[in-house]
Amino acid sequence: MSAGPLHVPAPAGWRYRPLLAWTALLLGGLFLASLAAPFIYAALLELLPGARWPFSRIFNRTAMVTAALLLFVLRRPLGWSALPALLAGRSAGRRLGQVVAGLGAALVGVAIATGAACALGQLGPAASPYDFLAGRTANAFIGALAVGLIEETFFRGVMLVSLASALGFPVAAIASSGAYSLVHLLVSDPTLGRQGYSLGAGFAYLGHAVGRQVEPASLLPLFGIFLCGLVLAVVVRRSGALWLAIGLHAGWAFAFQVLRHATRPLAEIPGHSFLATHHYLVGTVWAWGGVILSGALALGWVSLVRLDRAASGEQGRVGDDRHRRSTPAG
Repeated sequence: MSAGPLHVPAPAGWRYRPLLAWTALLLGGLFLASLAAPFIYAALLELLPGARWPFSRIFNRTAMVTAALLLFVLRRPLGWSALPALLAGRSAGRRLGQVVAGLGAALVGVAIATGAACALGQLGPAASPYDFLAGRTANAFIGALAVGLIEETFFRGVMLVSLASALGFPVAAIASSGAYSLVHLLVSDPTLGRQGYSLGAGFAYLGHAVGRQVEPASLLPLFGIFLCGLVLAVVVRRSGALWLAIGLHAGWAFAFQVLRHATRPLAEIPGHSFLATHHYLVGTVWAWGGVILSGALALGWVSLVRLDRAASGEQGRVGDDRHRRSTPAG
Protein backbone atom coordinates (compact mmCIF):
# COMPACT_ATOMS: atom_id res chain seq x y z
CA MET A 1 0.00 0.00 0.00
CA SER A 2 1.25 3.47 -0.80
CA ALA A 3 1.92 6.05 1.86
CA GLY A 4 -1.25 7.33 3.46
CA PRO A 5 -2.72 8.52 6.77
CA LEU A 6 -1.74 5.27 8.53
CA HIS A 7 1.86 5.57 7.36
CA VAL A 8 2.57 9.08 8.58
CA PRO A 9 5.38 9.20 11.18
CA ALA A 10 4.73 10.62 14.61
CA PRO A 11 5.17 14.38 15.04
CA ALA A 12 8.27 15.65 16.73
CA GLY A 13 8.12 15.05 20.46
CA TRP A 14 7.72 12.17 22.84
CA ARG A 15 6.67 8.98 21.09
CA TYR A 16 4.02 8.00 23.63
CA ARG A 17 2.31 11.39 23.77
CA PRO A 18 -0.72 10.24 21.68
CA LEU A 19 -1.22 7.22 23.95
CA LEU A 20 -1.20 9.42 27.05
CA ALA A 21 -3.53 11.90 25.35
CA TRP A 22 -6.06 9.17 24.53
CA THR A 23 -5.87 7.80 28.07
CA ALA A 24 -6.50 11.30 29.41
CA LEU A 25 -9.41 11.79 27.02
CA LEU A 26 -11.18 8.53 27.87
CA LEU A 27 -10.61 8.59 31.63
CA GLY A 28 -10.95 12.36 31.89
CA GLY A 29 -14.21 12.32 29.98
CA LEU A 30 -15.69 9.76 32.37
CA PHE A 31 -14.40 11.67 35.41
CA LEU A 32 -15.85 14.98 34.27
CA ALA A 33 -19.13 13.35 33.26
CA SER A 34 -19.41 11.71 36.68
CA LEU A 35 -18.97 15.13 38.32
CA ALA A 36 -21.27 17.08 36.01
CA ALA A 37 -24.12 14.67 35.23
CA PRO A 38 -25.94 14.85 38.62
CA PHE A 39 -26.07 18.64 38.51
CA ILE A 40 -27.10 18.76 34.86
CA TYR A 41 -29.85 16.28 35.66
CA ALA A 42 -31.02 18.33 38.64
CA ALA A 43 -31.04 21.52 36.54
CA LEU A 44 -33.07 19.85 33.80
CA LEU A 45 -35.64 18.62 36.33
CA GLU A 46 -35.98 22.17 37.67
CA LEU A 47 -36.40 23.63 34.18
CA LEU A 48 -38.57 20.82 32.82
CA PRO A 49 -40.29 19.18 35.79
CA GLY A 50 -42.47 17.05 33.51
CA ALA A 51 -39.53 15.45 31.71
CA ARG A 52 -39.03 11.74 32.28
CA TRP A 53 -35.46 11.33 31.04
CA PRO A 54 -33.58 8.55 32.82
CA PHE A 55 -30.39 9.56 34.58
CA SER A 56 -28.50 7.07 32.44
CA ARG A 57 -29.28 9.03 29.27
CA ILE A 58 -28.12 12.31 30.81
CA PHE A 59 -24.91 10.66 32.02
CA ASN A 60 -24.13 9.17 28.60
CA ARG A 61 -24.83 12.44 26.77
CA THR A 62 -22.68 14.34 29.26
CA ALA A 63 -19.85 11.85 28.73
CA MET A 64 -20.10 12.32 24.96
CA VAL A 65 -19.96 16.12 25.26
CA THR A 66 -17.00 16.10 27.65
CA ALA A 67 -15.14 13.63 25.41
CA ALA A 68 -15.79 15.89 22.41
CA LEU A 69 -14.48 18.90 24.32
CA LEU A 70 -11.36 17.03 25.40
CA LEU A 71 -10.90 15.83 21.83
CA PHE A 72 -10.76 19.45 20.72
CA VAL A 73 -8.49 20.53 23.57
CA LEU A 74 -6.07 17.64 22.94
CA ARG A 75 -6.26 17.84 19.15
CA ARG A 76 -2.53 18.52 18.72
CA PRO A 77 -1.16 15.52 20.68
CA LEU A 78 -3.98 13.34 19.31
CA GLY A 79 -2.99 14.25 15.75
CA TRP A 80 -6.40 14.30 14.09
CA SER A 81 -5.09 16.18 11.04
CA ALA A 82 -5.21 12.96 8.96
CA LEU A 83 -8.99 12.64 9.31
CA PRO A 84 -9.85 14.78 6.23
CA ALA A 85 -7.68 12.53 4.05
CA LEU A 86 -9.53 9.44 5.26
CA LEU A 87 -12.89 11.06 4.50
CA ALA A 88 -11.81 12.46 1.15
CA GLY A 89 -12.42 10.75 -2.15
CA ARG A 90 -12.25 11.37 -5.86
CA SER A 91 -16.01 11.74 -6.11
CA ALA A 92 -19.17 11.37 -4.09
CA GLY A 93 -20.09 8.42 -6.28
CA ARG A 94 -16.95 6.52 -5.35
CA ARG A 95 -17.44 7.22 -1.66
CA LEU A 96 -21.02 5.97 -1.90
CA GLY A 97 -19.77 2.94 -3.82
CA GLN A 98 -17.40 2.07 -0.98
CA VAL A 99 -20.18 2.36 1.61
CA VAL A 100 -22.44 0.12 -0.49
CA ALA A 101 -19.62 -2.39 -0.99
CA GLY A 102 -19.02 -2.50 2.76
CA LEU A 103 -22.72 -2.99 3.43
CA GLY A 104 -22.89 -5.78 0.89
CA ALA A 105 -19.82 -7.54 2.28
CA ALA A 106 -21.23 -7.36 5.82
CA LEU A 107 -24.67 -8.64 4.86
CA VAL A 108 -23.30 -11.50 2.74
CA GLY A 109 -20.81 -12.57 5.41
CA VAL A 110 -23.40 -12.51 8.21
CA ALA A 111 -26.01 -14.24 6.02
CA ILE A 112 -23.64 -17.13 5.29
CA ALA A 113 -22.70 -17.39 8.96
CA THR A 114 -26.36 -17.27 10.01
CA GLY A 115 -27.19 -20.06 7.59
CA ALA A 116 -24.42 -22.14 9.11
CA ALA A 117 -25.69 -21.41 12.63
CA CYS A 118 -29.20 -22.50 11.68
CA ALA A 119 -27.90 -25.64 10.01
CA LEU A 120 -25.88 -26.49 13.12
CA GLY A 121 -28.91 -26.02 15.36
CA GLN A 122 -27.68 -22.91 17.16
CA LEU A 123 -30.34 -20.49 15.85
CA GLY A 124 -34.02 -20.81 15.01
CA PRO A 125 -36.70 -18.45 13.71
CA ALA A 126 -38.37 -16.15 16.21
CA ALA A 127 -42.10 -16.09 16.74
CA SER A 128 -42.30 -12.34 16.00
CA PRO A 129 -44.85 -11.44 13.29
CA TYR A 130 -43.63 -9.87 10.06
CA ASP A 131 -45.17 -6.47 10.74
CA PHE A 132 -43.26 -6.32 14.03
CA LEU A 133 -39.97 -6.89 12.19
CA ALA A 134 -40.79 -4.67 9.22
CA GLY A 135 -41.62 -1.76 11.50
CA ARG A 136 -38.12 -1.85 12.95
CA THR A 137 -36.11 -2.42 9.78
CA ALA A 138 -35.98 1.18 8.54
CA ASN A 139 -35.09 2.57 11.98
CA ALA A 140 -32.45 -0.11 12.44
CA PHE A 141 -30.88 0.70 9.07
CA ILE A 142 -30.77 4.47 9.66
CA GLY A 143 -29.40 3.96 13.16
CA ALA A 144 -26.76 1.55 11.85
CA LEU A 145 -25.53 4.09 9.29
CA ALA A 146 -25.29 6.79 11.97
CA VAL A 147 -23.42 4.47 14.35
CA GLY A 148 -21.05 3.38 11.58
CA LEU A 149 -20.22 6.95 10.62
CA ILE A 150 -19.73 8.24 14.18
CA GLU A 151 -17.79 5.30 15.59
CA GLU A 152 -15.55 4.82 12.55
CA THR A 153 -14.70 8.52 12.50
CA PHE A 154 -13.72 8.41 16.18
CA PHE A 155 -12.07 5.01 16.61
CA ARG A 156 -10.50 4.40 13.19
CA GLY A 157 -10.41 7.90 11.72
CA VAL A 158 -8.79 9.59 14.71
CA MET A 159 -7.67 7.09 17.38
CA LEU A 160 -6.19 4.43 15.09
CA VAL A 161 -4.31 6.94 12.95
CA SER A 162 -2.81 8.91 15.83
CA LEU A 163 -1.71 5.76 17.67
CA ALA A 164 -0.31 4.21 14.48
CA SER A 165 1.88 7.26 13.89
CA ALA A 166 3.51 6.74 17.29
CA LEU A 167 3.32 3.02 18.03
CA GLY A 168 2.96 1.36 14.61
CA PHE A 169 -0.12 -0.14 13.03
CA PRO A 170 -0.29 -3.54 14.85
CA VAL A 171 -0.16 -1.99 18.34
CA ALA A 172 -2.52 0.81 17.29
CA ALA A 173 -5.04 -1.67 15.86
CA ILE A 174 -5.02 -3.70 19.08
CA ALA A 175 -5.23 -0.63 21.34
CA SER A 176 -8.00 1.12 19.40
CA SER A 177 -9.99 -2.11 19.06
CA GLY A 178 -9.59 -2.76 22.78
CA ALA A 179 -10.88 0.73 23.60
CA TYR A 180 -13.74 0.26 21.15
CA SER A 181 -14.68 -3.00 22.83
CA LEU A 182 -14.41 -1.75 26.42
CA VAL A 183 -16.55 1.31 25.69
CA HIS A 184 -19.45 -1.12 25.32
CA LEU A 185 -19.25 -1.71 29.06
CA LEU A 186 -20.76 1.76 29.44
CA VAL A 187 -24.22 0.54 28.56
CA SER A 188 -27.06 2.89 29.41
CA ASP A 189 -29.01 1.31 32.25
CA PRO A 190 -32.38 3.10 32.70
CA THR A 191 -33.26 0.89 35.66
CA LEU A 192 -30.75 2.73 37.84
CA GLY A 193 -31.97 5.86 39.62
CA ARG A 194 -30.21 9.18 39.75
CA GLN A 195 -28.49 8.24 43.04
CA GLY A 196 -29.21 11.68 44.54
CA TYR A 197 -27.43 14.95 43.74
CA SER A 198 -24.20 14.54 45.67
CA LEU A 199 -20.71 14.85 44.20
CA GLY A 200 -20.43 11.09 44.26
CA ALA A 201 -23.75 10.35 42.53
CA GLY A 202 -22.24 10.13 39.06
CA PHE A 203 -19.40 7.91 40.23
CA ALA A 204 -21.88 5.64 42.02
CA TYR A 205 -23.91 5.31 38.83
CA LEU A 206 -20.80 4.64 36.72
CA GLY A 207 -19.57 1.93 39.08
CA HIS A 208 -22.99 0.28 39.27
CA ALA A 209 -23.62 0.44 35.50
CA VAL A 210 -20.23 -1.02 34.60
CA GLY A 211 -20.30 -3.52 37.45
CA ARG A 212 -23.56 -4.98 36.15
CA GLN A 213 -21.83 -5.84 32.87
CA VAL A 214 -18.78 -7.55 34.40
CA GLU A 215 -19.45 -11.28 34.31
CA PRO A 216 -17.78 -14.20 32.51
CA ALA A 217 -20.53 -14.30 29.87
CA SER A 218 -19.66 -10.73 28.82
CA LEU A 219 -16.19 -11.78 27.68
CA LEU A 220 -17.46 -13.47 24.51
CA PRO A 221 -19.38 -10.42 23.18
CA LEU A 222 -16.48 -8.17 24.16
CA PHE A 223 -14.12 -10.37 22.15
CA GLY A 224 -16.52 -10.30 19.21
CA ILE A 225 -16.61 -6.49 19.28
CA PHE A 226 -12.80 -6.43 19.59
CA LEU A 227 -12.56 -8.70 16.53
CA CYS A 228 -14.82 -6.34 14.60
CA GLY A 229 -12.48 -3.49 15.50
CA LEU A 230 -9.44 -5.40 14.24
CA VAL A 231 -11.13 -6.22 10.93
CA LEU A 232 -12.22 -2.61 10.48
CA ALA A 233 -8.70 -1.37 11.22
CA VAL A 234 -7.25 -3.64 8.53
CA VAL A 235 -9.91 -2.52 6.05
CA VAL A 236 -9.14 1.16 6.70
CA ARG A 237 -5.42 0.54 6.31
CA ARG A 238 -5.88 -1.40 3.09
CA SER A 239 -8.45 0.91 1.50
CA GLY A 240 -6.85 4.16 2.68
CA ALA A 241 -10.25 5.63 3.54
CA LEU A 242 -13.07 5.30 6.05
CA TRP A 243 -16.02 4.77 3.71
CA LEU A 244 -15.66 1.02 3.18
CA ALA A 245 -15.30 0.50 6.94
CA ILE A 246 -18.34 2.70 7.59
CA GLY A 247 -20.41 0.51 5.29
CA LEU A 248 -19.02 -2.66 6.86
CA HIS A 249 -19.72 -1.41 10.37
CA ALA A 250 -23.24 -0.29 9.45
CA GLY A 251 -23.95 -3.62 7.78
CA TRP A 252 -22.93 -5.56 10.89
CA ALA A 253 -24.94 -3.30 13.20
CA PHE A 254 -28.01 -3.60 10.99
CA ALA A 255 -27.72 -7.36 10.44
CA PHE A 256 -27.24 -8.25 14.11
CA GLN A 257 -30.03 -5.88 15.17
CA VAL A 258 -32.47 -7.52 12.75
CA LEU A 259 -31.29 -11.00 13.72
CA ARG A 260 -31.87 -10.19 17.38
CA HIS A 261 -35.60 -9.86 16.62
CA ALA A 262 -35.90 -12.35 13.76
CA THR A 263 -34.11 -15.30 15.39
CA ARG A 264 -33.84 -16.97 18.77
CA PRO A 265 -30.96 -18.94 20.28
CA LEU A 266 -31.73 -22.63 20.65
CA ALA A 267 -29.47 -22.87 23.71
CA GLU A 268 -29.71 -20.90 26.94
CA ILE A 269 -27.79 -17.60 26.89
CA PRO A 270 -24.99 -17.95 29.47
CA GLY A 271 -25.40 -14.71 31.37
CA HIS A 272 -27.73 -11.97 32.57
CA SER A 273 -25.95 -8.69 31.81
CA PHE A 274 -26.97 -6.41 28.96
CA LEU A 275 -23.80 -7.34 27.09
CA ALA A 276 -24.40 -11.06 27.48
CA THR A 277 -28.02 -10.85 26.32
CA HIS A 278 -28.34 -7.88 23.95
CA HIS A 279 -25.00 -8.59 22.22
CA TYR A 280 -25.24 -12.37 22.52
CA LEU A 281 -25.11 -12.93 18.75
CA VAL A 282 -21.76 -11.17 18.26
CA GLY A 283 -20.33 -13.32 21.03
CA THR A 284 -20.77 -16.59 19.12
CA VAL A 285 -18.17 -18.48 17.11
CA TRP A 286 -20.33 -18.51 13.98
CA ALA A 287 -20.68 -14.73 14.14
CA TRP A 288 -16.91 -14.35 14.42
CA GLY A 289 -16.60 -16.39 11.25
CA GLY A 290 -19.12 -14.09 9.57
CA VAL A 291 -17.16 -11.01 10.63
CA ILE A 292 -13.91 -12.41 9.26
CA LEU A 293 -15.63 -13.48 6.04
CA SER A 294 -17.13 -10.00 5.63
CA GLY A 295 -13.71 -8.43 6.08
CA ALA A 296 -12.20 -10.81 3.52
CA LEU A 297 -14.93 -9.89 1.01
CA ALA A 298 -14.31 -6.18 1.60
CA LEU A 299 -10.56 -6.59 1.12
CA GLY A 300 -11.19 -8.62 -2.01
CA TRP A 301 -13.30 -5.77 -3.37
CA VAL A 302 -10.44 -3.35 -2.69
CA SER A 303 -8.03 -5.57 -4.60
CA LEU A 304 -10.40 -5.89 -7.56
CA VAL A 305 -10.92 -2.12 -7.73
CA ARG A 306 -7.18 -1.53 -7.69
CA LEU A 307 -6.57 -4.09 -10.41
CA ASP A 308 -9.29 -2.50 -12.53
CA ARG A 309 -7.83 0.98 -12.03
CA ALA A 310 -4.34 -0.29 -12.82
CA ALA A 311 -5.60 -1.95 -16.01
CA SER A 312 -7.48 1.21 -17.00
CA GLY A 313 -4.38 3.30 -16.39
CA GLU A 314 -2.24 0.93 -18.46
CA GLN A 315 -4.74 1.01 -21.33
CA GLY A 316 -4.75 4.80 -21.15
CA ARG A 317 -0.96 4.94 -21.37
CA VAL A 318 -0.95 2.54 -24.34
CA GLY A 319 -3.56 4.65 -26.08
CA ASP A 320 -1.52 7.80 -25.51
CA ASP A 321 1.60 6.12 -26.90
CA ARG A 322 -0.27 5.01 -30.03
CA HIS A 323 -1.68 8.47 -30.51
CA ARG A 324 1.76 10.05 -30.25
CA ARG A 325 3.23 7.58 -32.74
CA SER A 326 0.41 8.15 -35.24
CA THR A 327 0.62 11.95 -35.01
CA PRO A 328 3.16 13.45 -37.49
CA ALA A 329 5.79 15.67 -36.00
CA GLY A 330 4.92 19.34 -36.47
